[in-house]
Amino acid sequence: LSGLTEVTGSLYIGDNDALTNVDGLTSLTSVGGELVIVHNERLANIDGLGSLTELGDNLWVSYNSALTHVDGFASLTSGGGSLDISNNGSLTDIGGLSSLTSVASNLDIRENESLSTLDGLSSLTHVDGEIMIVENDALTHIDGLVNLTEVGGDLAIALNPILTDIDGLGSLTHVGGGVNITYQNELTSINGLANLTTVGGDLAIGFN
Repeated sequence: LSGLTEVTGSLYIGDNDALTNVDGLTSLTSVGGELVIVHNERLANIDGLGSLTELGDNLWVSYNSALTHVDGFASLTSGGGSLDISNNGSLTDIGGLSSLTSVASNLDIRENESLSTLDGLSSLTHVDGEIMIVENDALTHIDGLVNLTEVGGDLAIALNPILTDIDGLGSLTHVGGGVNITYQNELTSINGLANLTTVGGDLAIGFN
């Protein structure tokens, strides 16, 4: 597939037990639908997607137990749907998303047990849907959200057992839905909400 530059529909890469890389996709620049990368237990990197600049719908990266980073998304600036990165046990950073400035629907970072930082989201300014940062066992801070100003839906930061602060939300001014900051045993400060002026739903801070 080294000559493939565009997929007008969706691209599914899933349930490949022996797949270790996607280097055959180095010429791919555009996917019109969803990009789904799931259940590839030996996939160590997605560097072969480094030319991808346009995505029309959702991006799902889940249940890839050997995946350590997502540097293959370094050229991607926006997506037309949700971004879901979940249940990737070896994933330590998401620096490959550093060019991403907006998410058209939901952002879900969930159950990545080795993920210690969200620094790859430092260019993100707004998410039109909800944000769920949930059950990331190694996450100590969310400073990668430092430029986030607006969330269209709910914001939930919950069950991250060693998260100590939410200072990374310091630029956030508006949440269209509810805000849920719960079940972080090590959380000592919520100063990151100092500039929040509007919450469109319930505000819950508890069990920390």
